[in-house]
Amino acid sequence: MIHFEYMFFLNFLISLLLVGIFGGGLFVLLDKWNEWYDDRYTDKTIGGWLSKQNNIVVQLFPPTENIRSMSEMENFFINMASIFTNKSQKDIYVEGKWHENYSFEVHSRGGQVNFFVRLNENHLPLLRSALAAHYPTATVVKTQDPFENWPKEWEGQVGPYTDIAGSDINFGTGNDLHPLKSWKEFQRDDNTPVTDPFSTLITGLENIKPEDYVVMQYVLRPRRNDDKIEEWGAKLKELRKKFKDNANVEVTETGGIQLLTKNEQNILNAAELRIGKDGYQFKFRAVFLTAAGGPNRLMSPIMSYFKQYTTDQQFVKPAGETKTSASAENRYWGPWWDKVYWAKEQEFRKKMLYKSLIGRSMSGGSDANYIDVESLASVFHFPSTELIDQSLASRVTTDYGNTEALPSGTPPRDLPI
Repeated sequence: MIHFEYMFFLNFLISLLLVGIFGGGLFVLLDKWNEWYDDRYTDKTIGGWLSKQNNIVVQLFPPTENIRSMSEMENFFINMASIFTNKSQKDIYVEGKWHENYSFEVHSRGGQVNFFVRLNENHLPLLRSALAAHYPTATVVKTQDPFENWPKEWEGQVGPYTDIAGSDINFGTGNDLHPLKSWKEFQRDDNTPVTDPFSTLITGLENIKPEDYVVMQYVLRPRRNDDKIEEWGAKLKELRKKFKDNANVEVTETGGIQLLTKNEQNILNAAELRIGKDGYQFKFRAVFLTAAGGPNRLMSPIMSYFKQYTTDQQFVKPAGETKTSASAENRYWGPWWDKVYWAKEQEFRKKMLYKSLIGRSMSGGSDANYIDVESLASVFHFPSTELIDQSLASRVTTDYGNTEALPSGTPPRDLPI
């Protein structure tokens, strides 16, 4: 009897295993194991390696006079992309090495605008040489991290600031094949700008209330991803087929036959160029702290800046999973939903936003998309002095710790708790 029960149980296990294998159960198990491996082991290993990197913060002083083409900024980002190095499977999964990133930051503390770069100290010579090549009068100076004395967690107050709001800013289409509006559309042939959204942004940041603190954070990771390029190639092929299927035959002025409209051809050309250009993984982040209440009011001018880079195929918007809203997203549930769920969700998002801000996180919050260097140079560059009354360099403080130079009522940088 015992032998029979043993054989029955053994046969049952073998049958279950066979059903699992041929029924896809093995793949489910392998997928779950891989998910655990990535979340528990790889992330921890990579995080440990990244935490050991010698990151520093430098204050960046823009050119005293800047009448150069915005193409200089595109070439600057191409130079900085040499930070990228290929990583083997051993590097990633055994030693935890990963692709490094750096961040550009625009801080406005009560209207006092400052530029910062946070990067591995090993790459500081590269930053200096890239600036010297394209913006000879720009300078960088090592400085204290503006977040150094800030608490590691958001607990409802940082120094005088009692509220925080913001969001990651990401592509709104969910498709990073298509570029944003090029800087070429904001510049004349003689390199003077027609209009410059970034200059408008800086002017807006100079005019915030003394009780406000705004940070625009551009976290950038130069990276060539062959899988991503293959994905873009497949999408481009689908787009060509879609346009071809919907094509109307037209006769051009020279008698040629044209299947695609000019707009469709421009879309395909832009996508093809985008695939061929150097690219970055990116995380744009807008964060607002205030001692006056209602920090969400500061999002509108930021989005007005980003909306100027919209095309028919691409735009950016606050990432829904990271934005801190003033009211519940699901209004059909009413006040009960606000109290039971949304208030807690909002506080959680504030904590994650703050943690991602001071950590210059690429992984926290929304997924990181890819952006081409031409689009990147459009959204972040040095404003032309042709559009402003005085050079930006003369308006940023040369001593970030000198609170006497700040607007009246502006909190000091140390933010004592």
